[in-house]
Amino acid sequence: MHLLEMLFDKAISNDRNIAIFTVQNAETKFFSDIQAAIKYAKGKSSQCDVYYGLGLVEGNPKGRGAFDDIAAIGGLWADIDMACDVHATSSLPESLDDVGKILSALPLKPSAIIKSGYGVHAYWFLKEPFIFANNQDRERAAKLAKGWHGLVCNESSKYGWSLPNLGDITRILRVPGTWNYKIPDKPLPVEIIFCDDSIRYSIEEIEPLIPETNIAAIVPQVNLSLRLDVQPPADKFFEAMQFSPKFRDTWNRQRADLADQSQSSYDLSLATIAVYLGWSDQEVADLISAARRKHGQKPEKSQRLDYMQRTIAQARASASDATILQSSPEPQPIDDLEDDDDEEIDNPGATPSHLLNVPGFVNEVKELTLKTSPHPEPVLAFCGAFSLQAFMAARKVRDSYDNRTNIYLLGLARSGTGKDQARKINNRILCDVGLSSCIGDTFASGEGIEDKLFCQPSMLFQTDEIDSIISQINKGRDGRHDSIMSLLLKMYSAANSVYPMRVKAGKTDMGVIDQPSLVIFGTATPLHYYEALSTKMLDNGFLARMIILECQKRGKSQKLTPIQIPDSVKRITKYWAEFKPGTGNMSSFHPEPALIEFSGKAEELITEFSLYADNEYDLAEEKNNDAVMSVWARAAEKAHRMALIYACSENAIRPVITESAVKWATEFVEHLTKRMLFMVHEHASENDFHSLCKRMVRLLRQWRDKNGQSWMPFWKINRKLPWQEKVHEEVRAALVNQRVIEYREIKTGGPPKRHYKLAAENHTDCQKGNFQNSTYLRNESGLEKARKECK
Repeated sequence: MHLLEMLFDKAISNDRNIAIFTVQNAETKFFSDIQAAIKYAKGKSSQCDVYYGLGLVEGNPKGRGAFDDIAAIGGLWADIDMACDVHATSSLPESLDDVGKILSALPLKPSAIIKSGYGVHAYWFLKEPFIFANNQDRERAAKLAKGWHGLVCNESSKYGWSLPNLGDITRILRVPGTWNYKIPDKPLPVEIIFCDDSIRYSIEEIEPLIPETNIAAIVPQVNLSLRLDVQPPADKFFEAMQFSPKFRDTWNRQRADLADQSQSSYDLSLATIAVYLGWSDQEVADLISAARRKHGQKPEKSQRLDYMQRTIAQARASASDATILQSSPEPQPIDDLEDDDDEEIDNPGATPSHLLNVPGFVNEVKELTLKTSPHPEPVLAFCGAFSLQAFMAARKVRDSYDNRTNIYLLGLARSGTGKDQARKINNRILCDVGLSSCIGDTFASGEGIEDKLFCQPSMLFQTDEIDSIISQINKGRDGRHDSIMSLLLKMYSAANSVYPMRVKAGKTDMGVIDQPSLVIFGTATPLHYYEALSTKMLDNGFLARMIILECQKRGKSQKLTPIQIPDSVKRITKYWAEFKPGTGNMSSFHPEPALIEFSGKAEELITEFSLYADNEYDLAEEKNNDAVMSVWARAAEKAHRMALIYACSENAIRPVITESAVKWATEFVEHLTKRMLFMVHEHASENDFHSLCKRMVRLLRQWRDKNGQSWMPFWKINRKLPWQEKVHEEVRAALVNQRVIEYREIKTGGPPKRHYKLAAENHTDCQKGNFQNSTYLRNESGLEKARKECK
């Protein structure tokens, strides 16, 4: 007889079904026949983790059924994890003998014991299934199950182990006779190691064994406000990301040491670290919710109060382990940490305000956005207005090099800065001229974007998910985001050609899109963007194609005024909407964009910049630096496009690319290129050890900026970077050997005093050291060389 028969045979019916849940495809099926359920579970076990619900479910509810859907239980249980690589906490029993100590100390002998793969499931069968007649019965069963599992937790704590209370009646456990795929290439059987169907108990026998205090204690009393749109506390989040590699890797779902790669495992690890750092329960809940939303890992699960309470309770039970934040990465050779040929790296800082000034249409729309925003932010207002002008001129103009106006623009701003106001303004303007069908807001898939452009060859996508796409591509785990990235890379370069579409199922011919123009106005929070930075993202060319601007402090609150589109903006927008370059009835399908000429020395200036960008590319190629090469490879193209859009904004009727347009465009692109490369140098790492080295150098630079060339005491460093002693030694040795930092010890009557500072050659505001040849920035000689070649 199967375990499911022993539990439910007398209780299962057409009204009370057993839920069988498969993890890999998150599918739940309900059965009113035990044999059919067992057959289905075994059939699925060849490729999936298979679970069943410990409570029979009434009807056919959504998902696996909630608390109010549970109609009966057939016994009590204990879910006991054992210490191993797949479990986030180490304070667990280490063997079956250890589990036996817990079970033998309980007042009742188990009816069955199951080896679940990496733990044990114990059962106590009821003499008769407890079928609920009303809500009071359901509450009684919930207290009984929680209370009994609480006894198991109490006994385990006597041995120094910390088990979560998993006695909720909505819980699922593995079906005996199936397989555990937590380590996919090494599945383990879920097998019965003891079972005696004659060992059964009545509820009346069990209830007196559970103290009332125990029942109250094991039900988490945590008041949480659960919402999908929350963010973790910014100050605590940045602090954790800064000095805890384990927190950062967990947040990014990059924990190679976690054999269990489920989001629940990551939730528990995040919660445990946050609890150790002193976060409140609400802050931990917000962190878990934000992480699930960021990675698209069933964010709705973070809205389940029972799940969040249980996870936080388990984290608090585990967080006393002082090694929870410590990691000891193996030292890796960084012989190329500093190279005599490296260029110094300047931080160009925030975008100067004069670079946000584009005369004509862009300035008018920008001012409208600032006037109507609750917290006016010039960078976001500029991004929205500039992307709108780029879209309006798409497929309608070109320069003499056949550059078009399609751009990918990204504004980085913290939460609460009003990232959506610029999108609202653009939507309102485009709707007024009948172009609402050309607006997009989400990227469902690469194929979806392709199909949309087939119907509307010119599109303005305004999205808040760019950081999510970058993060997913960086991890390389999501095929949907890979298809989006591939499509965006192709579309960026296809604006002046014909794009062949994919061949669809059932069709022999593929369609084409003539001169597709995709303009993206994306927004993201800096913390999500910077954590996704990597040389990999530069190498594939996507970030090199983007124009990235960073907002500063949130604008002061102002009284809101209704959005009233100025007549001048309406007039120019209508002009662009009705402007149809080309001749004949094919102009919509195959437009012939108007040629916008250069005036005066404008073309000479942009040629000079192109030569300068080529020179920087050549220098990067000599260093075999693919990341820097990819950025400079796109610099001249960006400058051409920006100058063309500037010209269209300045004079829509008779646009000309003037010297002013080129000077603005080249300065704008040069500044943003410098800033992008600096931020990659600061944040992007090839591995954990390089990240630690960079963190140390950043801290010493901050000290130097405040205290000059005085020595920084080690105890202050250790407060900011609480690593293991071995890690400090390895980082210090690497940086000293590469002459990036200096180190000294002063003898005392006790332990020596240790001091650090940046090496003497780092007196400027530049940070030296390549860290896997991350990047470098130009010096003036490169531009002078370009000018000479141009002349």
